[in-house]
Amino acid sequence: MAIPDGSIDILFDLDKTRPYGYLAGTVLTGTPIVSLYGHIYFGVRFMPGYIPSFIAPFINNLVGNRIALSDIR
Repeated sequence: MAIPDGSIDILFDLDKTRPYGYLAGTVLTGTPIVSLYGHIYFGVRFMPGYIPSFIAPFINNLVGNRIALSDIR
């Protein structure tokens, strides 16, 4: 469950055939997180309110959303 705490996360699905990473912005209400059976996940959570410089250009689109790491250049 994702909770509204003002933090940004980087999450990785370490699936052997299709690894995937994305930025997850803070949510405004409690939101279920879907995880797939047999997949291994790893995440990095930034302190609430902290916005790393490489994320700053995406911040307006990040609240309540996810952005694939492959879309960040």
